[in-house]
Amino acid sequence: MRVGETAGPPAAALQYDIMIAIQSGLEANNYQLADTPELADFLVSFSIGSRESSKPDADTERLPGSGGRGGWGTAVYGADTDSYTQGILVIDIIDAAEGQPVWRGASSKKITDDDRENMAEVINAVVDTILSEFPPR
Repeated sequence: MRVGETAGPPAAALQYDIMIAIQSGLEANNYQLADTPELADFLVSFSIGSRESSKPDADTERLPGSGGRGGWGTAVYGADTDSYTQGILVIDIIDAAEGQPVWRGASSKKITDDDRENMAEVINAVVDTILSEFPPR
């Protein structure tokens, strides 16, 4: 998903994979899925996003007098950019009775071509990392 005016909702399959990973992660920590929201102790919400980013991939050279008092800074030669997609997943735990958030976990990751080919594995690893902090100790 690209962020911007033309950004749309993430693919349904991606949302489903995240929901399954969260459910599996919580069940691995002895939480059980309630039959209805009214029977739940807490509710789970998540949001995902991505953005295209770039950073300079350049050789730098300091000019005489640069960087000091009255200097002009650092000269950059042969500047290229490394463009990449940065993804983020945020998981919120909401008290079902009060409707108030009680915990938030998040993780971001540079998405590589290998990640795109193995997105289910990436999702599981990221969800496991986030849920390793839940419940707060």
